[in-house]
Amino acid sequence: MKYYIQKSNIYNIDGEALGEGYDLSSTKTLDEFQAGKVIELNNEQTEFMLLNPSATTIEIFNCKLNEQPEPTLEQIKAEKIAKLVLFDSSPTVNSFILFNQKL
Repeated sequence: MKYYIQKSNIYNIDGEALGEGYDLSSTKTLDEFQAGKVIELNNEQTEFMLLNPSATTIEIFNCKLNEQPEPTLEQIKAEKIAKLVLFDSSPTVNSFILFNQKL
């Protein structure tokens, strides 16, 4: 089975390789990938794709997952405050038990 990528699409072809009539890359470079050429995956790229099924086509091309940026201190603070506000308005905090009755 042969695998190809183009922009954000992944194609798998049984049997023969794609021939003329397709916008195939001749050099399989990043420039041609970004220009929208169809790139046939090499063995390393195919193995990476099969091991990382949620990888994007650029990650497959580079054989490297893009790391998520570290959240900023402001983002962490905002997330913690939102969780505190949600907890503060919950029935867990805003009720008490008197004579075995939750009020």
